[in-house]
Amino acid sequence: MQLPNSANACLAWFCANTGFVNISSANTTPTVSSMIDKTSGLGAVQTTVANQPTFVGSTYGVPSSYPTLAFNGSSANLTFDSLSSEIANGFTVFVAASTSVPATANMDLLSFGKAAADGYIQMFISSSKAGFSSKNDAAAVVAPATAGTVDTAMHLYTLVYLPGNTLTLRLDGTQIVQAGISGVFSVNTCTIGALRNNSSTSRYLNGNIAEIAVYAGQADLTAVENYFSNKYLQGLNREV
Repeated sequence: MQLPNSANACLAWFCANTGFVNISSANTTPTVSSMIDKTSGLGAVQTTVANQPTFVGSTYGVPSSYPTLAFNGSSANLTFDSLSSEIANGFTVFVAASTSVPATANMDLLSFGKAAADGYIQMFISSSKAGFSSKNDAAAVVAPATAGTVDTAMHLYTLVYLPGNTLTLRLDGTQIVQAGISGVFSVNTCTIGALRNNSSTSRYLNGNIAEIAVYAGQADLTAVENYFSNKYLQGLNREV
């Protein structure tokens, strides 16, 4: 099944399928030291074995099953540092994920932050709802906004960032919350399964991630959401 590559190019494509993850040889359990970007061959990495997510065999999918990476809710995360120039001009990120404890507050699916300064854009789960918040280079904050209903099943989360305009969050192909956003976000680090802000990492995901795609600007939502839906959910019944 091929991910659509629309006029707005796919910048990064991470998939838990065997062959696109590297299992750490330093651990007796199947922990993942990196998940390979299928567009560039680079990896979202975690060199500290204790902080590596766990590889889980075929679990989710319709009609086939696909593997996931399990994040422990306390330390596991992966970091990808090769998107800074592209995502500064806006992005769309798609995440196929499930949570183990949806009522737990403040678990980040994915965040764009900075390794050495304050500022972030994050997509999270809080009290059984999906949400986002952000802080720009001038420390102006878009307050957390949540909506929808999240259970422990696999869901598709879509976040669209348009510079100087809006942040929009979609759940399973439907827009659930939007907020105006302004200022510069010179984020340079993508963290999977946690919030990375300045030198600290927090808000760890307790759940599983199967696949992530990041596009420049606003992607073809219909085409890409149908790809994820047909692979992991029951389909969105939308025309491509």
